[in-house]
Amino acid sequence: MSEKEQQPFYSIIISLFNKDMFIKDTIKSVINQTEKDWELIIVDNGSTDFSWKFTQDIIINHPNINAVKYLKKQGPGACRNHGLELSKGKWILFLDADDLIAKNFLELRKKKIESDKSIEILASKWREFYNNNISEYQTFTPSGWSNINEIINTSIGYAPWIIHAAVINKKLFNNEKKWVEELDLMASEDTAFWFRIIRGAKVSFLDDDGALYRILKESRNSPPIQKWISDVHSVLDNNVHYTSLNNLSAMQSEILFRSYEKLYILSKLNNLKLDIIETMANRYLKKSSNSIPILIRKFIGFKNIITLRQLIKRT
Repeated sequence: MSEKEQQPFYSIIISLFNKDMFIKDTIKSVINQTEKDWELIIVDNGSTDFSWKFTQDIIINHPNINAVKYLKKQGPGACRNHGLELSKGKWILFLDADDLIAKNFLELRKKKIESDKSIEILASKWREFYNNNISEYQTFTPSGWSNINEIINTSIGYAPWIIHAAVINKKLFNNEKKWVEELDLMASEDTAFWFRIIRGAKVSFLDDDGALYRILKESRNSPPIQKWISDVHSVLDNNVHYTSLNNLSAMQSEILFRSYEKLYILSKLNNLKLDIIETMANRYLKKSSNSIPILIRKFIGFKNIITLRQLIKRT
């Protein structure tokens, strides 16, 4: 068999850390796919529970599943990048260790991709459910559905979709377009990944919600508010420097300042320091393109525009 024939259509990459309550179901959701042309790469990031044992138990009879330990123990982004290095597939799907995909998830996306060879990223809707209540869910649509220009602009401030709501052509990845490891263990680190990978890519959409995203109500992993604010600021700053201030579009500038306004208000409500957020917002404001909303902000001032917004809401 030639090397080309051995190349799977999909490489599915799971970053695993202490998810022994869910990892079996996540792996089974891949094994039970109607489309069988895939490999699964599980990168364990130093789990201290039974995650590694449960993974070994379930994959023993599945030669297309490769489970490895990541000795550096850095974070999910580094694990995903390591999985990328090991991957052989044409298309990449990142899947969290507590999430699921519907049985026909891979099949539907393969059909769409094969019908349009120009597609480089195929995104879709997704379902969100709490804990184990899979039958009770809400379906979400990506921001800017079918409008790639809007997604490119808004993704500077927030991720357009959850990580397994899109499959990515492996050819898009390079040293710049991968998970940003310096943002590992930060909230919203996926925003920086998507902001990089979608730039210049041919993005298409599939009207399917087969990506299932689990929300843990009693999660102990939610960061303190001060860390969350600091993390989001770091991600925004990373995205701005990746683009460079002089290349921000008017809409990107608008999204950026809306994000900083929210961080400022949240910091004020929690009696946190405001100087860093205010300084960064004013720095970006000074160098942003002169659209009408930005000119208004420059004239009124960062803090004053927030005060004005709050006054308008109260009336």
